[in-house]
Amino acid sequence: VYAAGDAPLSFAPVIYTGNSGTQDISCGFAPDLVWLKQRDGSENHRLYDSVRGALKPLYSDLADAQGEESSSLTSFNSDGFSLGDTGAVNYNGSSFVAWCWAAGGTTVVNNEGTIQSQVRSNGDFSIVQYTGNLTAGATVGHGLSSKPAFMIFKSESASDWYVFGDNIDPTYVNGLRLNSPDAIVAAGSNLNTAPPTSSV
Repeated sequence: VYAAGDAPLSFAPVIYTGNSGTQDISCGFAPDLVWLKQRDGSENHRLYDSVRGALKPLYSDLADAQGEESSSLTSFNSDGFSLGDTGAVNYNGSSFVAWCWAAGGTTVVNNEGTIQSQVRSNGDFSIVQYTGNLTAGATVGHGLSSKPAFMIFKSESASDWYVFGDNIDPTYVNGLRLNSPDAIVAAGSNLNTAPPTSSV
């Protein structure tokens, strides 16, 4: 989730070469979200975050459920992250890119919405985990210092990725699917179509 306005985010893209063993990759800060992609092959995109923990990728080009891996991104470090020998993120001689974001601080419980959430936020960017309750009009606290301007949603179960934002549709009636080339689609029952606020 991104806040509106100019956000002084901690972000760094890093290019590295796989070694089919273990290696530490530096991005210059402690990342909380790492998006990995093989540059010279067809491996799926893999996203890891510090709220759900290492070894649990989500695949932004697929509607698949969260993966459970034993040796991919193995830890988040003070200046980057560590990799195991999984070829999808560390194939020997292959080129990879890692997009790294810092959310800062620690994961905290947020009770701002009707659904409790786990949030790691630096005020401008946050990672939010929650358990849905199939209740229309439910709200979730995001931990930002202002109203979100851009949000990406993904269930840990098999489902599409949903993207909403002011520049897509400021009424939040319509959105995009990250794992699909389709045009803008109606949010339907996937989103409470009241626009987000400074707290939920």
